[in-house]
Amino acid sequence: HHIRGHLAAAYLADETLEPPFVTLLASGGHTAVLYTERADKFRVLGGTLDDAAGEAFDKVARVLSLPYPGGPHVEALAREGNSVVPMPKMLKGHGGYDFSYSGLKTAVINYVHTKEQKGEAWSRADVAASFQSAALDILVQKTVEGARETGANTVTAGGGVIANGYLREKLAAACREAGLRLVLPVKKHCTDNAAMIASEGLVQYRLGRFSPLSLNAEAQFLRILLTDRLPVFIISYEEQQRRCGRIVSCRSAFFLRACRAPSFHLPALLSHNMGNASACLRGRFSCYKHF
Repeated sequence: HHIRGHLAAAYLADETLEPPFVTLLASGGHTAVLYTERADKFRVLGGTLDDAAGEAFDKVARVLSLPYPGGPHVEALAREGNSVVPMPKMLKGHGGYDFSYSGLKTAVINYVHTKEQKGEAWSRADVAASFQSAALDILVQKTVEGARETGANTVTAGGGVIANGYLREKLAAACREAGLRLVLPVKKHCTDNAAMIASEGLVQYRLGRFSPLSLNAEAQFLRILLTDRLPVFIISYEEQQRRCGRIVSCRSAFFLRACRAPSFHLPALLSHNMGNASACLRGRFSCYKHF
């Protein structure tokens, strides 16, 4: 399980780690605060209502003309600037542990476009620094609050965004101030990696959970294609955009629909993780956002 793998990355940093603990999960596809009660049980205290944190970094990076993936490039640019550009307060007046990055992303886009339309000078570095602090400070705040509420004395973290140096420093400082123990995986274990999955495998081994040797992995989408024996063509992102007429940009939440007859619909997942995305489609095309 991918999410459990990110949780288990903390065991790579400290083999003596034992539940209960609170985990900040922040990546390109997921953003949540999780409470691990015991090795085989965790619950979600709160999560993103729209974009994931890493996804927001990628979108802001495009606005700032930075390469993909955006996280490391936004972080590097932010070091050259100051957090002086006003950013909206996330879910103002909303309690709990949920997050929302759509408004923050839109605020950056509107700020940049307004400055450009008026011909006014603006600092890319200041925008990057302001966005970074607004996007990440709230993660630190709610993680510490989650630990206090659950009574957990230990905080862990996982996911690609946790490799961000600013976030690591802020989380470490907040945990020290709150008297919480922080177990932070090294950066190479924050992004998707095989070691974290092996770590989760060890957790399951110790719990005595085994699968028979007959267990096999099967790609459902590929099976559908082979079963229906449909001719499949690869088209570029630009060509797909031209045919569809519009794109709804949300990582891990894209579906394209290929139709060969009015009563037949073949769903195909379009993931931004493919980089310069392409889709396996045939026939007529339409786009829609799916959650």
